[in-house]
Amino acid sequence: MTEVALTDLARVKIEELREQGKVKERALQLTLVRTHCMGGRGYTYGLEPDPAAQPGDGAGGLVTVAIRPQDAPLLEGSTIDYTDGLQRGFSVNNPHAVGKCPCGRHDLLE
Repeated sequence: MTEVALTDLARVKIEELREQGKVKERALQLTLVRTHCMGGRGYTYGLEPDPAAQPGDGAGGLVTVAIRPQDAPLLEGSTIDYTDGLQRGFSVNNPHAVGKCPCGRHDLLE
């Protein structure tokens, strides 16, 4: 099983979004999306409701994060965080990233 952590702030933000009706599930899917940055070596991340979620996933206040098998090796050990302020939003701290695209939006992965 691939281990991905959520910071306390990310969990709180997901719960706030649920209370506001903007997110219905506590079961999310983290995906990698290849970009054209840096000659096609860049990746960005997607965090969406898990299409394979089952009733009861995320029960008891837990947040379940699913990962597609093809993304698992490059997401192992990552942490999902939330930043409030000027650069507000969810971010992924990925230990497999070897650099950032000059635009600052995409990671280069091993």
